[in-house]
Amino acid sequence: MLEKDLAHPSVEISVVIPAYNESLRIGNTLKLVHEYFKGRSFEILVVNDGSSDNTVQKVESHQIPELRVISYEKNQGKGYAVQQGVLNSKGKYILLTDADLSTPIEYFANLYEHIDQADLVIGSRGMKESQVSNQILRVWLGKTGNKLIQLVLPGIKDTQCGFKLFKGDSGREIFSKQQIKGFGFDFEILFIAQRLGLEIKEVPVKWTNALGSKVKPRHYISTLLELGRLVLNNWQGKYR
Repeated sequence: MLEKDLAHPSVEISVVIPAYNESLRIGNTLKLVHEYFKGRSFEILVVNDGSSDNTVQKVESHQIPELRVISYEKNQGKGYAVQQGVLNSKGKYILLTDADLSTPIEYFANLYEHIDQADLVIGSRGMKESQVSNQILRVWLGKTGNKLIQLVLPGIKDTQCGFKLFKGDSGREIFSKQQIKGFGFDFEILFIAQRLGLEIKEVPVKWTNALGSKVKPRHYISTLLELGRLVLNNWQGKYR
């Protein structure tokens, strides 16, 4: 694993962005994130999840002093990529966001205003105040899957939104126990947080299904299979 570290020594906010073949849009995302946090102590960690395009070159072409790049050759899955970013983060707070900024970076403020009352604040597409633009099939698949997820995580309306904010130490502790490498990591980390007795706050956000999304209908099925793996992992005591 190769890490390029250009971060400032004192960091308030770590922004973790997993990236797999994101050369067409990662540049604009970096510009928006950098501009939004300018004036604060922050770092941006882009985790290149074994991209086969020129994602890394696109990222490194931006002269952003707060940028850190973590890269490895073999694609491992979004969960693994996010885990590597979190465990290598230095921030007092950790923000997870997707490379396509399906939730605009400005919604960080909506999460941040609640972080003093919770250990993690998660963006939710399942609340009535949320603004969601998505394909009908994806909406149906998401709602169907969420009914199954709620058997394991009752009370959380949307576990899978990629926009989440953690207190730094809590986030690193949670991700140190993570087992799932795929999209199922989202509900796994919330399950771990609950087992640790951490406070989770869910807030509405704006979310738009971006063109070129890496999430395909088949991923909904594989993610639900990972829900079964979570149950098995818990039975085997892997989250103790």
